[in-house]
Amino acid sequence: MHRHGRGPDHDHPRGRHCRPSRSGGHQLSRGSRPCRARPGRPQPGDQQQPGADDRGHRYRWHPHRRRRGDIRRCRHPEHRRHPHRRQRHHRRHRRPVRGRYWRRPIRRRRDHHDQRRYGHRHHCQCRGLRWQLGGRSRGWRGVVRVVVGERRGAAAALGLPAGSRLGRSGDHRRPGRVIDGSGGPGATYATVTGAGQIDNRGRILLPTEKVTAGGVTVTGRHYAISFDTQGGSGVPDPVTVFADTFDNGARSFPTNPTKPGATFAGWNSAADGSGARVTATRTLRGSSLGGTPVPITAYAQWLPVPAITAIAPSSGPIEGGTSVVITGTGFTGATKVTFGKSGQAASFTVDSATQITAISPASATTGARAITVTTAAGRSAYVDAGRFTYTAPAPAITAIAPSSGPIEGGTSVVITGTGFTGATKVGFGQAGQAASFTVDSATQITAISPASATTGARAITVTTAAGRSAYVDAGRFTYTAPAPAITAIAPSSGPIEGGTSVVITGTGFTGATRVVFGQAGPATSFTVDSATQITAISPASATTGARAITVTTAGGRSAYVDAGRFTYTAPAPAITGIAPSSGPIEGGTSVVITGTGFTGATKVVFGTAGPATSFTVDSATQITAISPPSATTGVRAITVTTVGGPSAYVDAGRFTYTAPAPAITAIAPSSGPLSGGTTVVITGTAFTGATKVVFGQAGPATSFTVDSATRITAISPPSATAGARAITVTTVGGPSAYVDAGRFTYVAAPAITAIAPSSGPLNGGTSVVITGTGFTGATKVTFGDAGPATSFTVDSATQITATSPAASDIGARHVSVSTVGGANAEVEADLFTYTAVITRVVPSAGPMSGGTSVVITGTGFTGATAVTFGDAGPATSFTVDSATQITATSPAASDTGARNIRVTTADGEIPAVNAVADRFTYTDPPDACGDLLVKDDGSTWTCSFVDDFDGQSLDTTKWGVQQSSITGFRTGETCYVNSPENIAVRNGELLLTARREAQNLACDSTLGSFSTPYTGGMVGTRGKFSQTYGRFEVRAKYPAVTVAGLHGGFWTMPRTNTYGVWPASGELDIAEWWSNAPTQVLPTLHYTGDSLADSGWNCRVSTPSSYHTYTMEWYPDVVRFFIDGEMCFERSWTPTGLIAPQPFDKPFSMILNMGVGSLSGGNKVSADTPLPATYTVDYAKVWR
Repeated sequence: MHRHGRGPDHDHPRGRHCRPSRSGGHQLSRGSRPCRARPGRPQPGDQQQPGADDRGHRYRWHPHRRRRGDIRRCRHPEHRRHPHRRQRHHRRHRRPVRGRYWRRPIRRRRDHHDQRRYGHRHHCQCRGLRWQLGGRSRGWRGVVRVVVGERRGAAAALGLPAGSRLGRSGDHRRPGRVIDGSGGPGATYATVTGAGQIDNRGRILLPTEKVTAGGVTVTGRHYAISFDTQGGSGVPDPVTVFADTFDNGARSFPTNPTKPGATFAGWNSAADGSGARVTATRTLRGSSLGGTPVPITAYAQWLPVPAITAIAPSSGPIEGGTSVVITGTGFTGATKVTFGKSGQAASFTVDSATQITAISPASATTGARAITVTTAAGRSAYVDAGRFTYTAPAPAITAIAPSSGPIEGGTSVVITGTGFTGATKVGFGQAGQAASFTVDSATQITAISPASATTGARAITVTTAAGRSAYVDAGRFTYTAPAPAITAIAPSSGPIEGGTSVVITGTGFTGATRVVFGQAGPATSFTVDSATQITAISPASATTGARAITVTTAGGRSAYVDAGRFTYTAPAPAITGIAPSSGPIEGGTSVVITGTGFTGATKVVFGTAGPATSFTVDSATQITAISPPSATTGVRAITVTTVGGPSAYVDAGRFTYTAPAPAITAIAPSSGPLSGGTTVVITGTAFTGATKVVFGQAGPATSFTVDSATRITAISPPSATAGARAITVTTVGGPSAYVDAGRFTYVAAPAITAIAPSSGPLNGGTSVVITGTGFTGATKVTFGDAGPATSFTVDSATQITATSPAASDIGARHVSVSTVGGANAEVEADLFTYTAVITRVVPSAGPMSGGTSVVITGTGFTGATAVTFGDAGPATSFTVDSATQITATSPAASDTGARNIRVTTADGEIPAVNAVADRFTYTDPPDACGDLLVKDDGSTWTCSFVDDFDGQSLDTTKWGVQQSSITGFRTGETCYVNSPENIAVRNGELLLTARREAQNLACDSTLGSFSTPYTGGMVGTRGKFSQTYGRFEVRAKYPAVTVAGLHGGFWTMPRTNTYGVWPASGELDIAEWWSNAPTQVLPTLHYTGDSLADSGWNCRVSTPSSYHTYTMEWYPDVVRFFIDGEMCFERSWTPTGLIAPQPFDKPFSMILNMGVGSLSGGNKVSADTPLPATYTVDYAKVWR
């Protein structure tokens, strides 16, 4: 069977062409006789079905001509060449069958594509068939040999090889079986027995429901189609199709599935898409056997939606043409690449499924455009990775200046053009990149030409992000041979008559063609000695003066340079006057020499003193020379030498050397205020006869006195601005030199711009931060009539921290800062207001029943009219002891808790200095230690130890006597003994006394015995009581002694040396006292690693011989020390080798003592130390 798509071609026995007519039947191609077919072939006059073939094409016979689309005749091997213009194409489609060649019919359009679209091939034989021409089918009986291809197939149901097709004809009117096969390469044959039809498409129709083929009986054909979405949305239900009742288009297919990132492309019988496409209108291959459905799986085919992950480059000029490599996925079969609103790519190539190379189109404007790729699966999303930025046009050069320069490079070239903004490179052709360049504007660049190996033109180019400028004639820079250059001439002057042999030194002299002496004209003659030297004879000149020598070569003319100036001179010089006519022997005097003929002077000599240090020829009639030093004083004749010779000695040129000039070595002070008036002592030499003292730009001193040859006292004049001024002293020997030792600095007065806080209590002690300018070197800070600050620190030139002093009354004071520049002017910003405040109440707690005598400390209490205890009401009574103290009796309260005490005066209610300073807490009834004391957190302390010393002797259940003979402990020269004269309890007080005995006693000590006349008293609770953390307090008074020699106090020691011997295990001194500093009662932490910062140097009392309470509050992380309830020192510690709270985390016991000092040092004991001296203790209490 022959492959075709429109109707059969067959060979006429007489060799004539036979083709179907449009009305049916066959006729010869040339002649009037009908086609004659062999027996069994259809005849032109046979019955035919009206209408068209299976493709809908009608055929008509034309007796005289062939038309495109006509069916060509069958050809023998010795066929004639076909005259049609497409014969070459169709010769490729010949297929051999039993020794004959058949040519496929050709349609007017799409004939070549039918076989691909419909997927079938047909072959017929020349003999053995009865044809019914012009209709839909041709009948046959007997045995049909069918050519079966391999490409498609369901012939297995007939026992045929794979590739044959068995199905119902879509355009056949009668039910029947269809065998559809192809005869491509590798075709095989099968034999079908029976009767049926062959339609125009070459298919075999089996008219019965039961056909036996190859021993297999075919019945009830149907198919079972199941669906695999291959990762898509839900799998559709299977579909069963009965072939005998199936009409094209009648099949019901499920809704297309969906899949993220992909587009549905249909169903296919193979998972990878290599099988048959399964659609609702396509006849399936295969059939059922014995009533069992043929299983067919339809696999969903997906086209991935393209996605862009990167582009390179990501920018290009708006003119377009940039080759952009687009990277991503799903690019196979891309149909469009778009650059946003700039339109589609000029062209593009799909390099692979993951890469496209596209040419950017032109864009009307600059800016970012989103690149997208479109395929059958859809368009890629807009992503930042796909943004392509159109940039400004590439730079263009329109002019350069200059357009040439030497090959050594270094020429500054101004390049004019457009698009220069952001230029990254300037190239000088083969010479390389510019040595440097500056983008002056978008239209101008200034570049320095690089060196070039050879002369010639080089195309300058400018490169920006938009690309490189084009080569243009306007941008050509020509490298030239170096022009000659003159670096020196000798001699540099000569007479106007000319004839001077001048040696010219320089570069580039080879091939010199001319040497010119300026207006004097060309050299009389010249010789090029070498590339660096020419010897020329000066021509005559009409006048004197300098002439610029130039040398000309092929490289141009040398430039005019001072080194090439040749001066034509007049006759020998003459001196007519000098000023001044004297100066110091150190030299350095600037002397103006007047005369004639000075042009071209080569030397100025000060007689035997030698040549001038330096000189300048100001004109032909004036020279300014600096006198050289001279070994001795006296007269020296000045002479001037020119090419005309030296001047003669004349009286008018005599210069006298005088005594040495003054010199300054020091000044004191070295600074003062802008207003002047500072008395400055100037030290130095040669001040005798000083005529002037000058303070630099500030001008002459207001006055000065020459105290001696080495000292002057001067009064500084005022200065308009701050800064250093060089003081100079002038004598007949001249002014002194500027030296650092003589610099006097004018300092501006300080200025205050703010203080914080701006108020504080009358008793002072407020830390005030003063802000302003000019504070460097401040010497004083004053709070008006309250006096100088208690202390102050200059933090910086703009900040001082000062502690306010006490004031006599409330009110505002101007704060003043003084420096060498003076004191600041008074302004409102420097006002500090003293206010009345409550600073402390003692005690700070008492019983609810009232009656506690409370001492209120503060300021501004004079004339107080009321004292109230919060909602407990007014004090039962109060007394204004002074302006800073009130003693009030607390009223009864309804419940426990804190109340704020308020004092009222005529000026109003006085507040507290802080939130707790005026707080009085009502407590439950007192414990053994007395009234309950309140902690910061509101809880109360619990009494753990108390001794009021109300007995007649020391309570040995609480205290032990510390004797040196037992403990080995001593302080200074004290031997601690157990004697009633040293330790006594009387009248509710513990008395510890230091004494001087009538004679020395041997003090036995475990640490070494010693002899001393001094004894003392010491008691402690070691072995009786010790405690970790808490509140330790004594009320005590020290001896009324203000001379050196006594030592005692209240302190604690560890019960055991857990961390090693002293000081490793620690020591806490609460109130240690020395009589040589009687107002200081010092708390100290002793441990390994302690320093001066571990002592409370601000803990002082003005009356140590009066009763005061000394308290320590000891916590795991901090220790606080109080005097009369006011904290004076707070300290955390960082021990060496331990971790805090070590070593202060163990029980400590109390010690009280009074003894004497050492025999040396600041607190040494002596005959002047008043003894005996007693340390009196009213009570000792400890709270937990």
